[in-house]
Amino acid sequence: MVRLDPVRRLVFPAPAPVAFEPAAPARLVHWAGGAMLHADVGSELTVLHFHGNGDDLRSCQPLVASVAGQGVSMAVVEYPGYGVLSGQQTTAPGLLAAARAAAARIPGRVVLSGFSLGTAVATVLAADGVGERLVLTAPFTSSRELVRDKWLQAFWPVFRDRFDSASLAPSISIPALVQQGDRDRVLPFSHGQRLAGLLQDAVFRPLPGRGHGDLDPLIADAVVRAATVPDESWREIPAP
Repeated sequence: MVRLDPVRRLVFPAPAPVAFEPAAPARLVHWAGGAMLHADVGSELTVLHFHGNGDDLRSCQPLVASVAGQGVSMAVVEYPGYGVLSGQQTTAPGLLAAARAAAARIPGRVVLSGFSLGTAVATVLAADGVGERLVLTAPFTSSRELVRDKWLQAFWPVFRDRFDSASLAPSISIPALVQQGDRDRVLPFSHGQRLAGLLQDAVFRPLPGRGHGDLDPLIADAVVRAATVPDESWREIPAP
């Protein structure tokens, strides 16, 4: 049995695992040490999505069903230590290894999507050269800036799992949409604005009246447009 690091359990608060049976067309895909929820409906592009802290594949089922119901294939990657992978140690390198392994298993063209913690994972894959479009919902610029803005600077030395989307963003050239609720109390609105400004080709979409946990319908709308609208108007989404 893996001994779970107590600091990492605070940084990565995975929900308690609950067994579930995905509804068609979604299915669980497993490989050694990894898993994803994949709904393949035969679309030209597949949305590869990375969920937030406190989520798992089970809680992402409605999002996958919504996107697949609009004719777009979607895969959500599970993180080590979460859901069907509970019992594993959760680390930043482990998250990235799972993401890269999942990307290698998606045939054809990909739209990258991330929510909250998942935006950092999606940004790394985009910097790796994966994907044709990028949708970031409720992102943060870097672990260090987030700790600073949350007045937790004294705890920075114990944060071993660090992400830095801000440093990677200038190297990413694929078209991106960054969207964030102006009532987000978890991740500062300013982080989304700043990250959009650092990406080579990004549009920032403020979400008036939205917080952090009420964004799934807007994620679905954005990724479906990213996968189906061929020109740059895919990012011209009316305010919710």
